[in-house]
Amino acid sequence: MWKPLRNLRQLHKICTRTYLSQAYQCNEAWSSRLNSPILEKINLESYLFELEQKHQQTGKFSAIDIDICCNKIQDESFIEEIFDILHKLRMSEETSNTLDSTHHAIIRNLTVLEKYQELVLILNDPLNYGIFLDTYSANILLDTLLEAKKFTLAARIATFLMLQEDYGNAISKSLAILACWKYLGSPEPFEKQAEEEVTPTDGEVKPKKKPEEVKIRVKYLRNPYFDDHFDLKDPQQLVGKTLYYFGMHTPGSLGKSAQLLGLSLYGKFEEGIRLVSSLKNGDIFTDVLEKSLEVLKGVENSEDKPSLGEFVALLEVKKGSLKAEGTFEEAVLQSLSAGIKSCEKEDIAKQTQLYDDWIRIRQEKLEEELLRLRRAQTVKEIEKKTLDMEAEERKLWFFENEDKIDLQIESKKVYYPKKWFGKKKKPRAQDEGYVPPEITVTRN
Repeated sequence: MWKPLRNLRQLHKICTRTYLSQAYQCNEAWSSRLNSPILEKINLESYLFELEQKHQQTGKFSAIDIDICCNKIQDESFIEEIFDILHKLRMSEETSNTLDSTHHAIIRNLTVLEKYQELVLILNDPLNYGIFLDTYSANILLDTLLEAKKFTLAARIATFLMLQEDYGNAISKSLAILACWKYLGSPEPFEKQAEEEVTPTDGEVKPKKKPEEVKIRVKYLRNPYFDDHFDLKDPQQLVGKTLYYFGMHTPGSLGKSAQLLGLSLYGKFEEGIRLVSSLKNGDIFTDVLEKSLEVLKGVENSEDKPSLGEFVALLEVKKGSLKAEGTFEEAVLQSLSAGIKSCEKEDIAKQTQLYDDWIRIRQEKLEEELLRLRRAQTVKEIEKKTLDMEAEERKLWFFENEDKIDLQIESKKVYYPKKWFGKKKKPRAQDEGYVPPEITVTRN
């Protein structure tokens, strides 16, 4: 008899060819966390219920509790509840104690569950969720998305690394550049706009009326400010800055090509002119030059972009002399293969050690939290016992301290001034020119 396959998703990952090897996933070391004494005894459903009750009573979560929940995720049942407690943790002062394993666990578990949209949602909102990529989770996630041909999501993940100003290692740089290049083949908006609802009437399709604008009075208006980093929303500019950022940290013609294409998308034409002027023969790939010119020709010339025409003309002039051998994608794949050869063994060793360290740190943090709770409970019991002893003492020595107690009761009484409810007399009018008489002292 054939045994049923319990996890087809894992079987699919084993049989699928990816850029990174199966050993890079460190699945065995990662799964060993579930065999730890802490996570092995946890029932996630009841644990989440207890945490919610605790939050209603105290108004806060413990960072170690959230870490346990994020590491315990094994299916899709409690994803919304996990997002909710992550948000509540982020809104409390305890967010500063968030463990590194919490970030890695939520990213890796959602990647295994193929919940890519939900993962992008929380990564795109660090103010409310506080989840950030690390080198290993970013590499695994980018590799998974590229293999699944989800190039828009892969490019979005690459932009998160750029916004964090984290270029990781050689694998991260190559995967991020490859994701952006694949995305440019068929670019789509990162955040798809909701389609207008249509209602058929008399055989015609009419768009639904927009809701009325609601104006709110504010005390003052802030001056407009654009930081050219976190305020970037346009996908083309985000991808352009990502290519430029990773290109600066990549040597050779690959890095220079990524910078040129990035500056074209990013709209920094003056920097592009300086870059092209410094290039030598064979520094730029032909497909990158064509893609850059294609992007630049689609940009409208205006007074705000006086260097656009000069940049296009300079690229046209140097189009024949800057060609490098091969294609941009081939160079990225070669760089990725070289990065895997140089970093893979070290990354696997570091990941394995990191997972062991996180199990130990989780145990230590839990013991510290239990010790803190015991101390708080002990203090509460001592305070209660002290109050009970004071009450008992008042009963035993009541007659000896009766006068003192009466004085204390009398001192707590509040006396209000009496009010006059009769007719009020008008104040006597004073003559401003009145001069009082002089008094002279006479002696007998």
